[in-house]
Amino acid sequence: MIQNPPEYPRSAPVGFENVVKEQGVSVTWREVFDQIEGSDFNRFARTVWLWAVGHADESEADTNIIT
Repeated sequence: MIQNPPEYPRSAPVGFENVVKEQGVSVTWREVFDQIEGSDFNRFARTVWLWAVGHADESEADTNIIT
């Protein structure tokens, strides 16, 4: 275990994940896409996947949704 892990200025408070699990509402990626008024769902989905695996690259990602 890391001793004194770094603190991030915008990190969630301790226990936040439990609050989300107890009180959160599930939404589909299609609902998120519709809310941001995206134009290409496949490109949106690929961008989200690249972020999730830590390989977001502007040449492959939809830069309109990451600003």
